[in-house]
Amino acid sequence: MGQQQLLLLILVTIVVGISIRVGLRMVDDQNMQQNRDQLALQAQQIYALAEQYATKSQRQAGGAGTYTNFKLPKGMTQTVAGTFTATVSGTTGLTIIGTGNVKGNNGTGPVTVTSTITNRKITKTIISN
Repeated sequence: MGQQQLLLLILVTIVVGISIRVGLRMVDDQNMQQNRDQLALQAQQIYALAEQYATKSQRQAGGAGTYTNFKLPKGMTQTVAGTFTATVSGTTGLTIIGTGNVKGNNGTGPVTVTSTITNRKITKTIISN
């Protein structure tokens, strides 16, 4: 094999290796973003369930205008996207935390989404990692 052919073979090997690495990173980034989107969507669904609860009277097993005693349905605590918790603060405050199944940007901790509800409206959503 000639020297030019050997140099070309090494160059092609390097380019293919870099391409594979970039492709894998793109797949990881897509998985992170998809997990973030799923968590945010499911947090909104939980908020909708909490609103349904709050608008029902106590006779209908609701909160009568408050989130007091709101509990996540069993099917919403563990989903394909991750795990969720809902913490009631006061009567009209609620914090929904979704912890994803995919490692975040730091490569060690999971993706998380935190939605804060104040006065029965989503006031802040933080997507971390």
